[in-house]
Amino acid sequence: MSATAHNGSTNYTAKKSYEAIYHNASTQFNYYSLIKQDHLMAAHNEIGKLGEQLAADYLRQQGYAILETNWRLGRLEADIIAYKEGIIVMVEVKTRSSQAFGAPEVFVDRNKQKACVKLANAYVRLHWRDEEVRFDIISVTFSGEQYEINHFENAFSVIDLR
Repeated sequence: MSATAHNGSTNYTAKKSYEAIYHNASTQFNYYSLIKQDHLMAAHNEIGKLGEQLAADYLRQQGYAILETNWRLGRLEADIIAYKEGIIVMVEVKTRSSQAFGAPEVFVDRNKQKACVKLANAYVRLHWRDEEVRFDIISVTFSGEQYEINHFENAFSVIDLR
């Protein structure tokens, strides 16, 4: 695993074989058949679910407690809400079967960031939490039988959105 600075955040990269983790993931579908059908919306959604599962597994391996997955507020959804060292971490997961259209993390635009902040405010209010909140992005990119996870800690802040 390597760490690099990226726009004021810390980026951790992990590359693994899909086969190595597939047996540990609690998924019930075959990634290889999804890649062949990637143009179908259902397959696209399943790849996204797999990416979220891999991201949650990665966070657990890094010592995070997963508080919620797919937490909803109206039409908004937080992919992962995690906790580590006194900090609530709102994690947006972006998954792609290639980088043909760019790195997945660049698709977390200003509107998505504002939605994440709204979700965080609602979560801490509804759950009576008073810890610091951080906003991370995890990108998962597949390449054949391999995948790469990039974790951008503190990817954006409320101040960035003013």
